[in-house]
Amino acid sequence: MFNHFIWGGYLLYREWPDMRVFIDGQTDFYGEQLTREYLDVITLESGWESILAAHDVDWVILPVKELAARALEQNEAWSVVYRDETTLLLHRR
Repeated sequence: MFNHFIWGGYLLYREWPDMRVFIDGQTDFYGEQLTREYLDVITLESGWESILAAHDVDWVILPVKELAARALEQNEAWSVVYRDETTLLLHRR
């Protein structure tokens, strides 16, 4: 799953081993490359969609106000599973 950085620790605690988070506060463990990929996706840098594909991301959970959340919500390859005023949960079709 691709997740918001701040939510990673909680999601790891609640969902592991059934689901794996993309990133959490242990950036020293994940390394600089993954941190850069996270930033590229969250800011919609060129190639951001290929990063999700390369990591076989099928689930995304982000704050609704993130640029990536808005872009994915409008992308036909993704379906909205849950949305409220804080969170957007999407699944790859």
